[in-house]
Amino acid sequence: MLGNVFRPRGFAGRFLMAGALAASLLGAPFAGQAYAAQQSIGAGTTANDGSGDTLRATAGKINGNFTELYTGFLTSTADPTVTNDSASGIIVNSRWVNTTTKTAFICVDNTAGAAVWKRTTADVQIFPTAGTYTYTKPTGSTIISGVLISGGAGGGSGRRGAAGTLRTGGAGGAAGARIPFTLPAADVPTSTTLVIGAGGPGGASITTDDTNGAAGSAGGRTQFGALAAAGPGQQGAGGNTIAVSGAANVPAGAPAFAGTSGGSTAAGPGAAGVAGATGAGSGGGGGTIPVANTDSAGGAGSASGTDTNPAALGGTAGTAGGGNGGDGAAATGKGRGGGGGAGGGSGNAVAAGNGGKGGNPGGGGGGGGPSTNGFASGAGGQGGDGYAIVFAQ
Repeated sequence: MLGNVFRPRGFAGRFLMAGALAASLLGAPFAGQAYAAQQSIGAGTTANDGSGDTLRATAGKINGNFTELYTGFLTSTADPTVTNDSASGIIVNSRWVNTTTKTAFICVDNTAGAAVWKRTTADVQIFPTAGTYTYTKPTGSTIISGVLISGGAGGGSGRRGAAGTLRTGGAGGAAGARIPFTLPAADVPTSTTLVIGAGGPGGASITTDDTNGAAGSAGGRTQFGALAAAGPGQQGAGGNTIAVSGAANVPAGAPAFAGTSGGSTAAGPGAAGVAGATGAGSGGGGGTIPVANTDSAGGAGSASGTDTNPAALGGTAGTAGGGNGGDGAAATGKGRGGGGGAGGGSGNAVAAGNGGKGGNPGGGGGGGGPSTNGFASGAGGQGGDGYAIVFAQ
């Protein structure tokens, strides 16, 4: 009887004690769920009273418990499905590891034909390039979350006009919006179309006398199916014969995310881009040539938002006399925005400076500088492409 078995020293006693200890450690229940057929060993009431299990019965129970334990730890090159169930020997609390993707799962319901497996490791997918993708929801997910950044807008180009007239630079493009989202996995289709917006092109350099600058183009919208979206940055206006206002991006219901690009002023220099509370930086405005025919610098691009750490720096302002605006820096962290491009300097007697490119993702392009007839005005800078990062848990 087991009451006698546990008392003797030697291999048999140590084997039974080790078996019982392993079953105790490895067979801990999950969230209150016990193994389906755990077999308890009868140890008797008191030592040597003859009421415990026999040695043979004890060995059978130990083997049975270990069989269940080993059934609960599975590996495969694929994810589990609803048919990995009780009919195939699966028990509640079984663990499954996909050795190809290094992803782990746990069975919370082993009903035949309707098994439920929950993911225990996070799945992270990053989409850093503009385009259209298909997002496949990972097996066993309960929450889908992420960050969407739309494309930054392009800056406007500067005016080309007669000496002795006011010639303004183009406005910078606004940064793309940065929108976080969290959704129950049950609300997300198995396959979801994910569109990453492209950065908007900048306005083209003006090569015809007495012509206003060309506006840049808005950035592309970044959208996760019909479930979440980040609106595009607004394009920078082209330079003309009056001061040009900067562009903004104010996502619906989230004004704190707004950032405003730099415009041009009546006397110069161009205005710097202004970052919102979060997201990418906006472009700086191009410089100005007033009626006195003096040159001025462009405006600096803004760094990414104040809650992004570390921030991506904005471009350095283009110098007076045709200096090109610096490009915005790319984001240094996942899910963060890039810096805004800077505005180009004016060119009274030379070609004007071009606006800098917005940093990826979502940075606004800088505005181009103005010029005098006979010289090309500065082109607006390209906006940074959008971005998405999606987590499944």
